[in-house]
Amino acid sequence: MINYNLEFMALDCAPLESGFADVIKTVHWRAIASEPKSSENPEAGFYTAVRYGSLSLDPITDSGAFIAFDQVTTGIVSEWVNSKINISGENGIYSSLAADIEVQKNPPIVRRRIGVSGSFPI
Repeated sequence: MINYNLEFMALDCAPLESGFADVIKTVHWRAIASEPKSSENPEAGFYTAVRYGSLSLDPITDSGAFIAFDQVTTGIVSEWVNSKINISGENGIYSSLAADIEVQKNPPIVRRRIGVSGSFPI
């Protein structure tokens, strides 16, 4: 089973805008998917896939009401990001991450070397 996580690495803020302090202007996000390589052997490691991005905001108009920086939670930022980027919907970021993991599990092309047994994903 693939586990997904959406993280917010940094928030770029305008120190003062429209009379408000610390106005969030850009959200730097990272979406991570991971799936154990073996359910019986946790030491086997994980398949992982990652996407990074930045999202410009105008929180004064985007949310309908300004939220002071010290009141902002990851849940609020997640709502802002999800309202502008297709994260978990059909053909969204998470679908793309799942496809990357599937390619890791079943590589469409492998590299082989003469005289060496086994194959190596490209």
